[in-house]
Amino acid sequence: MRQSAKLKAAQDILDMLLFGEMSSKKIVSWGRNNRFAGSKDRRHIRDIVYHCLRNKSYFSYPWRDDNTPISGRKLILSYWFKELTTVLPIANEDFFGTQSFDFPHISDSEKRVLMEKSVPRQDLKESNIKYSYPLFLDKEIKISLEDNFDKVMNLFLSRAQVFIRANKIKISTIDLINSLKNEGFDIRCVCNETEIIRVLNPLNRIKLSPLYSDGFFEFQDLGSQKVTSMLPVNEGMSILDFCAGAGGKSLALASSYKNNLNLNAYDHEKSRLKSFKFRSKRASAKIKFLNDFSFVLNELNLLFSPAIKSYLAKKYG
Repeated sequence: MRQSAKLKAAQDILDMLLFGEMSSKKIVSWGRNNRFAGSKDRRHIRDIVYHCLRNKSYFSYPWRDDNTPISGRKLILSYWFKELTTVLPIANEDFFGTQSFDFPHISDSEKRVLMEKSVPRQDLKESNIKYSYPLFLDKEIKISLEDNFDKVMNLFLSRAQVFIRANKIKISTIDLINSLKNEGFDIRCVCNETEIIRVLNPLNRIKLSPLYSDGFFEFQDLGSQKVTSMLPVNEGMSILDFCAGAGGKSLALASSYKNNLNLNAYDHEKSRLKSFKFRSKRASAKIKFLNDFSFVLNELNLLFSPAIKSYLAKKYG
């Protein structure tokens, strides 16, 4: 796809998100309904959309005096002006076109807005616009992050780092690292953590690795991996993952203890367990999926759940 067509597609998706449901399903749906876009094109379009959403307040700022709602076109124009060009051209066929699938040419009034109303990020005094977060969070975020505020908030402006962990039921961490390096991936162990792996050049290719499709590793963010490693678990324990969802922490425990645990999983919304069941089979993890958790309560050594309080309040409150 031409660059102008990718920008037009990103604009259309952003409009669906801004004026409808804010859901990643919209991006997936667009890809399914527009098969002319190849997998690389779809990934590029998705990256543009997410980048605009991460920077929504900042990209909206030049249009602050416009009385119409922020739109996909306005966000894409700001993205183009801030990220894709340093000198505003009168016309550039790489980014604009006249076909129905092209991103329409920029108007004179739009040029004036971008050139006169845009402000370098570092010159903005309003932190919530500079870092694109809701104003009502301003005080709490600054109190919480203190001197790390700018450092942490800058991280939210770009794509998150990719972390994985070896499924030690099937492979050791060191063997996984060597295998992925042989596939061309730049791999690092996180400082002071020998089991947490960071992928430096994922480029969306790592999901295509046969090691992933065969269950030799799982994606899991840094915080979840650290939390799982801190759980007071010993071999042979009986454990219930309550409100299990996709089951990342249970799969991590099954991996760490090589299935030498009595792992049980429950979720009030049974549909949430669909991906968990698929992932556990792929990983060869031994996990019991429960329709009723009450009969195992007396046998448990550990119950963990981030959502148990809200569930109990909903059911018994």
